[in-house]
Amino acid sequence: MRVVLDTDPAMGVLGGDPEDAFAILMALEHPDVDLAAVTVVNGNVPLDLGYANARHLLRLHGSEHVPLAAGPAAPLLPYRTDQLAWQAAKRELPRLAPAAEPPAPSSAPELIARTVLGSPEPVTLVAIGPLTNVALAVQLEPSIAQAVDRVVVMGGTGREPGNVTPAAEFNFWCDPEAAAVVFAAGWPITLVTLEVCHQVRLTGDRLAGLGGSPLADYVTASCAPWLDALERGGEAGIPMFDTLTLASVVAPELVKTRPAWVEIDTTTGPSQGASAIRWDTDVLGRPLPATNAEVSVGVDADGFLELFTEHVLNHL
Repeated sequence: MRVVLDTDPAMGVLGGDPEDAFAILMALEHPDVDLAAVTVVNGNVPLDLGYANARHLLRLHGSEHVPLAAGPAAPLLPYRTDQLAWQAAKRELPRLAPAAEPPAPSSAPELIARTVLGSPEPVTLVAIGPLTNVALAVQLEPSIAQAVDRVVVMGGTGREPGNVTPAAEFNFWCDPEAAAVVFAAGWPITLVTLEVCHQVRLTGDRLAGLGGSPLADYVTASCAPWLDALERGGEAGIPMFDTLTLASVVAPELVKTRPAWVEIDTTTGPSQGASAIRWDTDVLGRPLPATNAEVSVGVDADGFLELFTEHVLNHL
């Protein structure tokens, strides 16, 4: 299947969440995936650092031929300044990936739209960061909503608190307006939420045997500070948010879903970016008049770790 992966990789910034890079590696290594493009969004780290990280990872993997582009360096609306201040603090962290000059800010949405519309077969768009690029792409070319196979999103929370505020998951909090645009676009969406991602974790012992190649050394060095920070915070391992989302594309049986109607809070108060998820029936058991997403409700954690080991760890 042809995949466009929209991501905000922090692997290469020591102390940033390195997990997006594992999703990129799975897309590169899985035999059923034709990675048509990687687009970088402002999120885990500022846009220029995310772009440098993605370019360095592709170079280490020997996959510089994969088209790579960056989006805008801010959320859709300029008053979302809390997000930019949070990202700016990441510039103080040490870096492993060399600096890179991103292309023009419009190039990522254009690459998404061009790839979807120009593909000989339907493209699966996998969005594992804030949804700024995806929203701009569908605004630029609304016809991609009918052309894609589906959009698979990592974001939101339905049954547990958010991971950046009590109400909101990070990706939706970063750009609530973009998330609202994506869920109103009328294309098939699968949403992988915090609840299932927190059930799948990568522990340090699984990385202990890696080494001997520049890519393996880079992965190990990038993960060490994040694993240490999580451990000090009482968490056992890295939640595999983004890699699980990519894995659900190649192995849909790993994530159980239910149809739902998803809306995003675009206010500026304490609930900004919250995802309101109404399931396939109301409180009286009556069917909802419409749904706009298949939303995760369960995960095969063991099956995911087997897939991850086979298609990522065994290739490092």
